[in-house]
Amino acid sequence: MMKKSSSNKSIFKLVFLFPVLLISVYLISCSKDDSIKDDAERANVVLTTKDGETVELKNTENANDYDVENIEKVEVFKNSEGNTGSINTGQENGEVFLIVEEMPKFEGEEVALRQFIADNVKYPEEAKKKGESGKVYVRFVVNKEGAVEQVSIARGVSPSLNAEAIRVVQSIPAKWTPGKQKGEPVAVYFTVPINFRLN
Repeated sequence: MMKKSSSNKSIFKLVFLFPVLLISVYLISCSKDDSIKDDAERANVVLTTKDGETVELKNTENANDYDVENIEKVEVFKNSEGNTGSINTGQENGEVFLIVEEMPKFEGEEVALRQFIADNVKYPEEAKKKGESGKVYVRFVVNKEGAVEQVSIARGVSPSLNAEAIRVVQSIPAKWTPGKQKGEPVAVYFTVPINFRLN
């Protein structure tokens, strides 16, 4: 008779504790999700350097402390106040921004830009002979008038592939809507990858 009583108590404990355990796990997981969301709302800008370092900034003012050449990726989040800003690279020939309220847009958007690049890239014979392939990242400025200038290699593969990537980007027509900061057109850095693949 004692065994039945202790067995009933064990079953009662399991039936009672299982829902309590489930509710506890649920509440803990919800609070973790909320803290992740809060972190994303607090950070306006997340910079990733080429060294792999990740830096969270409250606003874009502090981003000017970092070398533009060493920045691999920039992520911008809109916080609860909706702050926006810009990263100014401080070029001597006028202000060139890295991040603005409205980024430059190619006529027909990104698909048209990709199509233009695909239609105009010619695989260099020298690179074919050497079996060279890879992705070349070309950096340029879309100026206040929507024209492409200051074309350079951000990350290259080989001299012949780099030269072809620069040639193609320099031939992009001035079909850009310039970037805007505080409602005014501004010059903005832009980077495009050009993928060279041997078939």
